[in-house]
Amino acid sequence: MDAKGSRGKRYNGCKVEVKEKTVHTMLARISREKIVLQEFMTHWDVRAALEEINKILLSKGMRPQYFFEGTPVMGQGGFSVIIKLDKPLTGMDARTIARLLRSRGIKIIFEDEDLA
Repeated sequence: MDAKGSRGKRYNGCKVEVKEKTVHTMLARISREKIVLQEFMTHWDVRAALEEINKILLSKGMRPQYFFEGTPVMGQGGFSVIIKLDKPLTGMDARTIARLLRSRGIKIIFEDEDLA
């Protein structure tokens, strides 16, 4: 690495700068009373995750309340969404939501042990 913190590589005799990529991990915290989505960097990621979650929640007759927070600025934690549920989430519904979100690359944290 050079003084700037990037790696230098040679390509046909010329030095080429290769910058390190920062990867953010999107998180979903699932409990019986709420689902919290954290560290989403674009509104497109949030929208895709909410579409998956809404399919399950609305089919079960739930009326979720959504609270949006955050900014897409790097280093600020990204977008967050808190989804408060009017009925407790069942273990089967929690596992189904987790499976759908995992397929989108979202890390799942079950806050209630019996949901996993």
